[in-house]
Parts: sequence; structure tokens; C-alpha cells
Amino acid sequence: MARLTGFKRWIALGVAAFLVLAAAAAVFYRDDILRTALDPHTPYQVYEAPPAPDYTHRDAWALMPTDPMAASDLPVDVFFVHPTTYNGGGNWNAPIGSRSANEVLTRTMLPNYAGPFVRVGRIFATRGSSPTATYSGRSGPSSNRTTTDGPSFWWASSRAAS
Repeated sequence: MARLTGFKRWIALGVAAFLVLAAAAAVFYRDDILRTALDPHTPYQVYEAPPAPDYTHRDAWALMPTDPMAASDLPVDVFFVHPTTYNGGGNWNAPIGSRSANEVLTRTMLPNYAGPFVRVGRIFATRGSSPTATYSGRSGPSSNRTTTDGPSFWWASSRAAS
């Protein structure tokens, strides 16, 4: 292989330096790049949200005991609000029937985050409209975050013994 000399060497070094700087910038600004790529490009103030789920129907729940009104030997009921499972697109919130968000919820979130609570109580988890990951607690200057990267809310209440 011929060795680069003179002007060609400077061109090759310039291209290599540019590629290294571009890669470093991509790593440094990765959150901003991701946020821009996932942004729905519709101001939230004029966005029409998908219809709210009807929690009187069983299909609106990802986890629910067979008979939620029945007595249980377990000391608490656990209400689990899962972290964001929607990666954005044209909407701020995932449509209720979003296949990809439901798959992440059932294959990853519920077994790993809600699963450990099976021993302490009955678990209730909604299949709600998850907000987009664009503004879900990722690092950045914005403080207007709707959820966190981890489980949003863990809540257990003691049931009155009757």
C-alpha cells in the first residue's frame, strides 16, 4: 500500500479528525438527538390525545386479580404504574392498542418491575396510554417531565380486615 505524502496526508488527517469529532459530538449530544428524533412535532397544547381507557373493562388492565373485590390472604394491594413503553412517533401518548408498547409492557416491564411484588400482594397494573419517551425523564435541560426512567409510582395500601 502506498504511503500518503504531502497534501493527500493532510486531507486524510482532516477527514479522520472530522470523523472523530463527529462521533464525539454524537455521543455527547445523544440525548438531544434522540429527543429530536422522537418528538411528535405537534405542540402539546394543541395535541388531541387518544381516547382515555375505560377501566371498567378488563382489557384496560395489564394485571388484575380474577375477582378484585374478593378477600385475599395477602396483606396489601399493589397498584403499579409502569415506566414509559412508547418510543414516540406522531403522538405524545401511545394509543391504547399500541402493539409495540403493549409488548414491551408484557414482556419486560411487568415481569421485571411488578413481578417481585407478587409475594406481598395482589397486583393491579393498567394498560394506560404511556407518554412518549421524548420527555420521560431523560437527562437534559427540561424540567417538565411526565414520567421517570424507572417505575413511575409504587403504591401499596393496607386493606382493612373485615
